[in-house]
Amino acid sequence: MSEEPLEYEAQEPLPYIPSASFQQEAPVSPIARPTEHTILISPEPSLPVVSMHIQKKSRRGLWIAMSIIVLLLVSIPAFFTIRYINRSTPDKTLTTFCSALQQQDYQSAYNQFSQNLQKTFSESTFASNFSLNTVKACTYTAIRSNGNKVTTSMQIAHDYVGTNNDVIILSANSDQVWKIDDFYRL
Repeated sequence: MSEEPLEYEAQEPLPYIPSASFQQEAPVSPIARPTEHTILISPEPSLPVVSMHIQKKSRRGLWIAMSIIVLLLVSIPAFFTIRYINRSTPDKTLTTFCSALQQQDYQSAYNQFSQNLQKTFSESTFASNFSLNTVKACTYTAIRSNGNKVTTSMQIAHDYVGTNNDVIILSANSDQVWKIDDFYRL
């Protein structure tokens, strides 16, 4: 058996492949090289370095706002309560008037009169009439309301003259302050 020698086809030489420590691309023939597309990839933005120490949010503004709200919730009702307690009433005016007469504080008693009544006589005339015969007791009956005016009976007991029975009429001025507007003897 004789074998015929095989004809070898002419082959291109094998490309040189360097070892792994020397990395170069092997030359590729232009025919075998695939089409290359260049894709530009932007580098990813660097992430900020996050500290492991996390700061708490400041709650100072919240505390200030809450303090103001609490202050308003307390002070507004307190204001109206004090205003209501200190408001002028016919009873308070009559009590002040009687108390001032018994303590011989004629200026305070005279201040319980309305401006109209004060025009009819002076404070000195009022004081001299009562200082001659001091008041030892002063009481008044239930108040009868008639719109913006109220009426009551008042008994003023003096040291020497006895007891006067007077009708007292009070009215509220424009500021809702009750004053003695008129009085006369029964």
